Amino acid sequence: MRLIAPLAKAIGVTRLADVTGLDRIGLPVFQAIRPRALSLSVSQGKGLSRDAARVSALVEAIELHHAERVTVDGYGAAFPDEGVLWARMSPASGQAAPFDPARPRGWITATDLLGGGAVRVPHGLVSMDCTVPREADLWPNTNGLAAGNDIVEAEVAALCEVIERDSQERWLAGSTAARRATALDPTAIDMRAGCWMFARIARAGLRCTLWDMSDAHGVATIGCAIIEPGPAATLALPPAFGAGCHPRRAVALVRAVAEAAQTRVALIAGSRDDLTDGDYADPGGQRRRLALATHDFGGPPARRWQDVPDHPLPTDEAERACLLAACARAGGGVVARIDLTPPACPIAIVRLVVPGFGDHDRPPA
Repeated sequence: MRLIAPLAKAIGVTRLADVTGLDRIGLPVFQAIRPRALSLSVSQGKGLSRDAARVSALVEAIELHHAERVTVDGYGAAFPDEGVLWARMSPASGQAAPFDPARPRGWITATDLLGGGAVRVPHGLVSMDCTVPREADLWPNTNGLAAGNDIVEAEVAALCEVIERDSQERWLAGSTAARRATALDPTAIDMRAGCWMFARIARAGLRCTLWDMSDAHGVATIGCAIIEPGPAATLALPPAFGAGCHPRRAVALVRAVAEAAQTRVALIAGSRDDLTDGDYADPGGQRRRLALATHDFGGPPARRWQDVPDHPLPTDEAERACLLAACARAGGGVVARIDLTPPACPIAIVRLVVPGFGDHDRPPA
């Protein structure tokens, strides 16, 4: 906290809110407020302790601040190979047109973590400055934006996120039966942190549903939904979804459950800039659609916790190698890393982009 707090103050964080108590679960959630942000003014953080959640919220705000200020290295149309590469980014529903290689645009120089060479990334795909018009053929977001104590730790965090998003997208694209076949039983998971989280959810009178979404990459990726019981007409909140990825399955599980709890608190607080009426509409209908999409009508879970991939590796470098190999196996021919770390910054900040990988936060056109 001594390291992060001065950085947060320097980038305009004016308030840090403990919003844990807004929900009855009690898993720690914090919000960091940047009134002069160029995108989201509210960043969120979660963790197993209040200190971890506090740091998580501040780090997310710091990451986003630097993603809002990405500078252009060059300007012009795409080279032929670049046109093919970036056309692999599937258009999102808010995107006016598919990627146009002939359109002049700004470019950022990145490093390909698989091939080792330089690769150019469209500036409009990376910049989170929402005060300027968005390019019609690009859809920027924060997938792969991460920080760490050093560049390798930041890359590991970013790789976990891009794999998580792609795994979830592929899981969602499967059949209902295929999704049902990945259901896990929370009561059969004996890890201490998981049991503590499940107990808090159960004491709050809520139900926790888990899925193993690891099949596409062979890296532990867990989905979690926290669901309100009771008659549909009386529900205050829809199901809250979270996901987590990490070579260690225990870490992936904690991340998924904590994110689902954070989603609930975000809905209750209502202070996130990106919340819409649709997030709150018809909670009972949203619960019914989730049950139909996952065939969640009771019965024994289909997959054992012991069958979830687990890679307890000793170093960040080993985890990075494991995650890059998973990207390569899944068809990520290029893993472009943009180093956003400012001079003299005590932490590393990166953004990773993998053309061709899916992203559930990029709704398909």
